[in-house]
Amino acid sequence: MKFNVTVDRDEDGVWIVECPAIPGCVSQDKTKGEALDNIKEAIVLCLEVRAKEGEIATLSVPHHKEVAKGTPRSLIRSAGLTGDEFCAAK
Repeated sequence: MKFNVTVDRDEDGVWIVECPAIPGCVSQDKTKGEALDNIKEAIVLCLEVRAKEGEIATLSVPHHKEVAKGTPRSLIRSAGLTGDEFCAAK
């Protein structure tokens, strides 16, 4: 499975890599390459911990290319439902 990550450099020159699809999954290092290697391990560990604790691995897709932002909300509204009604539907 592949995950998109963000790569930034802070004011001290430390590389910070985050996996937006897994909230809280962040790594850092002095070099960009090491930071990228570290995030791979962090992703695996984050998913393993969630599985051990019985948590469902909820992955967000903040900027999916095929679904424009706001589309799900507008579809729910056009169906005449509130967000709560949609979530309660089975």
